[in-house]
Amino acid sequence: AVVSTQSGHYGRGICTFEDRLLVGTKQGTLLVYKIDEADKIDLFVTLKCFAKKAINQIAVTTVFHRQLICLSDSAITIHNIMQSSIQAGSVLTRGASLFALHQSTAPNEQPSAQLAVATRRKITLYHWLKKGW
Repeated sequence: AVVSTQSGHYGRGICTFEDRLLVGTKQGTLLVYKIDEADKIDLFVTLKCFAKKAINQIAVTTVFHRQLICLSDSAITIHNIMQSSIQAGSVLTRGASLFALHQSTAPNEQPSAQLAVATRRKITLYHWLKKGW
């Protein structure tokens, strides 16, 4: 899906968390919009050069720590999301073409998160364990 923004960037990856809308662009810029109670959307922050190449897919984990998972240039990177900023990320894997995130917060069960990453001819599964993937 391609999303056209007012700033002229074309969004390729899009996700929401809390009152934020995150849009990853073809230029590698991450646009963070704030959604207010009246469903008005305003550009909150623009992170130019967030990625070297196009941001193909993004997702946010909310089960343990708020982390932004980003697919760009065939690499999955993990970024910590603080109150109003997104910290530099670490590379989880290279050669990726697609990922899927599953989070579970079922009652009477321990919260869990799984990340499936498609790389060439295999799918690698990651599980969140206390401090990391």
